[in-house]
Amino acid sequence: MKYKDRLINLQNMSIVPCHRLTYYHFIGGKFIVDNNQIIGLEPINPSGYIGLITMNFSLLPKCNSCPLNKICIKGCLGAQYESSGELLIPCQSVCDLLHAKYKTLITEYNNLGVFKEAKKKGYFTFEQILEL
Repeated sequence: MKYKDRLINLQNMSIVPCHRLTYYHFIGGKFIVDNNQIIGLEPINPSGYIGLITMNFSLLPKCNSCPLNKICIKGCLGAQYESSGELLIPCQSVCDLLHAKYKTLITEYNNLGVFKEAKKKGYFTFEQILEL
């Protein structure tokens, strides 16, 4: 999942789960710097941070029942938090955009014969295509 990346806010050397989640309560910790060298690590909210970077975003309430769940890149946690105050509920506009994108791609790949060729080469089964 994309949220397993480790991000460091270089402005204050904090370890954050998302480029937009730089709010204090989402920071996992902060590097202690002295004389331009890292000399330690100050924990701030390690349990919250670990929970966010290890969670399975495919199981979130709105995403769990979505037919495009297996191929969706999911939304940005920071954008979700900033738009609704709720970290784990995707923005409807982002869902609408991603649904339109994936459905268009699926239709076009099918029309171009990409799925048929992929099935012939054994990349995936026809059942997997039907799940899309």
